[in-house]
Amino acid sequence: PNMDGSFHDDGADDHKSFILMLSEGTNFSGGEFINKTANEVIPFKKGRLIEITGSDIHKGNSFKEKNSVRITISWRTSNT
Repeated sequence: PNMDGSFHDDGADDHKSFILMLSEGTNFSGGEFINKTANEVIPFKKGRLIEITGSDIHKGNSFKEKNSVRITISWRTSNT
């Protein structure tokens, strides 16, 4: 808990990012993905894949339970 990510972008408008949400457990609260640019809050769901534009400002929140690990794998693409 209390290990939320910070807002950032992953690139430019012609980039795409794909974010895969993973965890060890199955019962947790928190862990949301926040896309500030799109004004979206996407609940954590194990195995969820999110696509965003590289210039979107975003972050991931931690789980609220102690010792619950939230893993995010990100891929970035470019048209150049």
